[in-house]
Amino acid sequence: AIFSVLSLGFFNLVFMLGPYLGILGVLLALFVSAIVIIAAGIFTVFAPFLSTIFPDIIITGNISAVALILSGIGVSSLGILLFIFDIFIGKKIFSGTVRYLNWNLDILKNGMKNS
Repeated sequence: AIFSVLSLGFFNLVFMLGPYLGILGVLLALFVSAIVIIAAGIFTVFAPFLSTIFPDIIITGNISAVALILSGIGVSSLGILLFIFDIFIGKKIFSGTVRYLNWNLDILKNGMKNS
């Protein structure tokens, strides 16, 4: 029983923790990028109005206000879709983690029954 606990703990620590933390890091990066894309789209929607207040800071160039507003709506929509996708992937990762932990518990229980 002790051997199965130690070997399973060592296996999880050495072979599973690194890739799992990497996957969680990628998921966190996707969430942050989705939020930044949404914020960029919102800023692009308000850029024509803000350029009249702060003409030295916000320069829209020769792009029309309608094009900026519509592209800002499109970019925000893309960010919202990415955020929804991130939630879906996060749920799948969570359910996979729970299944893996239950599998580990089954191994430990069966290892203790056989001892």
